Amino acid sequence: MVRRWIRFLGKEEALKLMNWNNSDPYFSLRVNTTNGYTRDDLVNRLEDLQVHYEKSIMDEFVRIREGMQAVLQAGLLKEGMCAVQDESAGFVVSVVDPQPGETIMDCCAAPGGKTLFMASRLAGQGKVSALDINKGRLRILMEAAKCHNLDDIITDIHGDLRL
Repeated sequence: MVRRWIRFLGKEEALKLMNWNNSDPYFSLRVNTTNGYTRDDLVNRLEDLQVHYEKSIMDEFVRIREGMQAVLQAGLLKEGMCAVQDESAGFVVSVVDPQPGETIMDCCAAPGGKTLFMASRLAGQGKVSALDINKGRLRILMEAAKCHNLDDIITDIHGDLRL
């Protein structure tokens, strides 16, 4: 694999790729603005928990490399302050750019990160239909929607879009 990378990328770029690939991963936390929280609120809680973080280029996101257990034990996810969501999914929502009053169909909705984020962008005005083939994962999505006070905006639909 390394020989292939060097052949396609050159030695310098292949080394950069290998160093990046060996680096510690991070978790992205998205603040739940629907519940009235801001990124500063989340940052303050992380500081109280002594969890090191870095701010993302996206306003709703913070990255942590360690300290997820502290976040879980403090109940930040259960109380609806934030959700674990990869920033790449957040970029998708930024491209869709949901606006209040719109109706959105998420055709592969579970486990719900993009669905919840899109619903939060509707500011209480609009609907998101969350379609997924997996009933159990839809149930988890709707539990998260309740936690984030978005269950009145999101409707779950158990089904297979191919059918």
